[in-house]
Amino acid sequence: MIIHNELIEESTVSGELSANTKTIMGICYQVMVKPATETTTYNISITNNNDIKTYERLSEVGTLSELVTMPVRGISTVTIDSATADEEFTIQLSIRE
Repeated sequence: MIIHNELIEESTVSGELSANTKTIMGICYQVMVKPATETTTYNISITNNNDIKTYERLSEVGTLSELVTMPVRGISTVTIDSATADEEFTIQLSIRE
């Protein structure tokens, strides 16, 4: 079993960011999101390569670390929206290949 951490480090502009993963295949078992400021509120969603939303959390505040069981295949799109600050977000998807 190989563990791969897909890391995205980007900043929101007007409270939003959207970033694509590399081509990945396996089971995502952890989603971690860390805004630069722990008081920032935001929504996060992950959409698969078939344009189906497979993960969504609304009104998160500060760091999010959640264990999940989510199959991933191909390129996924991670979206942060409604962020209360324009700042850098670090997003990590931990995947078992």
